[in-house]
Amino acid sequence: MNIYNLSPSFLLLFACLLFSEIALAQNQPVEPSPQQQDSITALRKADSVLQKSQASINAQHTTEQNKLDTLQAEIKNAFRLFEVATQKKTAAKSELDALRNKIDTLNKIAEEYSKRKDELASDAAQKQKSLDSINAVITSVEDKKAKLDSDLNKTNAEIEAANDELSIRKAELSKVEDSLEVIAKIELAPKSYIEFDLKRAKAELVNINRKTSPDEQREARAEVLKALDSTGFKCYRSTLLDSIINTGQFLDSLCKPCRTNAKVYEVNIDVNEGIIRELIVKTSWGVFRNLQSPIDLVHIGRRLDDRLYRDGENVYKHEYIKISRIIKYTPTRSFNDLPYTQFNITLFRDSSHKNESYWIRESTSINSYFDVALFTDLKGISGDANGLAQLTGSARFITNTANIKGSAWILFNYVAFNGNIAKFDNEFKGTLLLPGDSINRRDLLQRAKYTLGIKANLIHGVLSPLPKRLIQDMQLNAGYSFIGSQVLIIKPKDPSAPAIMDSSYHTVTHNQLFIEPLVSFTRYRNFNMALSLPFYFINLKESSGISNHGWEPWVKPSIELMYYAKRTSSSKIFFRYCHWINLKTKVDAFTQFQMGYSANLTELFQSH
Repeated sequence: MNIYNLSPSFLLLFACLLFSEIALAQNQPVEPSPQQQDSITALRKADSVLQKSQASINAQHTTEQNKLDTLQAEIKNAFRLFEVATQKKTAAKSELDALRNKIDTLNKIAEEYSKRKDELASDAAQKQKSLDSINAVITSVEDKKAKLDSDLNKTNAEIEAANDELSIRKAELSKVEDSLEVIAKIELAPKSYIEFDLKRAKAELVNINRKTSPDEQREARAEVLKALDSTGFKCYRSTLLDSIINTGQFLDSLCKPCRTNAKVYEVNIDVNEGIIRELIVKTSWGVFRNLQSPIDLVHIGRRLDDRLYRDGENVYKHEYIKISRIIKYTPTRSFNDLPYTQFNITLFRDSSHKNESYWIRESTSINSYFDVALFTDLKGISGDANGLAQLTGSARFITNTANIKGSAWILFNYVAFNGNIAKFDNEFKGTLLLPGDSINRRDLLQRAKYTLGIKANLIHGVLSPLPKRLIQDMQLNAGYSFIGSQVLIIKPKDPSAPAIMDSSYHTVTHNQLFIEPLVSFTRYRNFNMALSLPFYFINLKESSGISNHGWEPWVKPSIELMYYAKRTSSSKIFFRYCHWINLKTKVDAFTQFQMGYSANLTELFQSH
């Protein structure tokens, strides 16, 4: 409250009250005068009014104070909102700047897009022009294609007609070629049956009765009849007992073979150089084979009555089936090409297989006739006088395939022509020789430049179908060779001036007769070992001018190891060891270690 704003009456009243209070404090009673009493009453009324005014003012002050507080709070809130707004303004300004940058970027992109759009529009217009021209070309091409299709249909019809005619011509040509190439046809016989030789059975029982011991007779008889019971001929058991054991006499009516039907499942035929090495027949009664000897195709007409006996364990040896009841052989051409035939086939009597026949064709392989080998002598590589490189060739012509009956031996099986060329070290020019001087035959044989000759087979034992020994091949051959060796002859150029020597090269020829036994073993159709022991009788001609001319006997034990990479002898790697021995002068001996390769000429020519 401001004191300067109070009225004078109020100040007077205030002074009276002050003095009364001071009097009371001094314990001095004061009696107010009536005027004072009126003044006091007036003062009290004024004080009451003043208190009410003061209360009103306080209430107003409180209201104003509340409003002020509210206003201050609102101002603080306004300041806080202002700060938030300032922050948002700053953030908005940053975003606005970023947005302006983006807008600038977008404006640039829009400008680039506008430029690119104009370029694309130009390109599109150009491409549309190109497309229009292409469509025009396509339309033209389609028109031409339609025309070509029409022409092609006509051409196809003509080609089909030509193909039909060509097929007819090919069929006719194939028939002509088949007629030229086909030699014979092998097929299964229409009906097969197994036969039983009662005559041989009775003869066997007679031999049993001739044994001295009754126990031995009883055991052998029981064994024969037990084997007979296991066959399809049980009905003849009692007949045999009655005719042989009881009476001891033959019944002529039982000496003829008896037969029973048999179902043939398959027939395997293995042919090598025109000879059936194995003929295996699987039937409903077991397996039958040619156990005694091979069968040559050239003379198979004579062998159709040969018997194939049953093979295996616990079988009776009098059961057989004839070849004529197994296969049917029909020749269509000459027999000249049959000796070179080679095949391995299986004919089936089964609906699931179609090969019930086989056409035998002529051999077109060069290796059927010729064999060429290139080899080197290892001792020649080491520095000896043996040939560094040698080329040998032979032409083999089969002359006979008929074997001796009941054996695997063939007489005069083939004739072969042989040739050999050798290349020695460049330093070797020839064997040194003086006129009228002698020379060691070893030097001429060891350094032979070429050899030509012929070899004839005398007897050839092929592998038997049921061999007693596992020997693949046995031969006895004889032949003649013509050998040429180069010598260097040194002699005086002029007899009056013997110090001046003249040298010249000559080829000395000598004849060679030989006989050659040979045995070979083959395993797994890949490996072969051949052992030979040829005997040579070598004659040096008198015209050679060498003093020790005439005949000399030689022998050459040899062993040859061969590996067939393709299971055929036409292509092989071989190693050969030979030891030449002069039977007249045994110290004149030398050895050869040869290793080489024999090529398959047919495959070589076909590859090129």
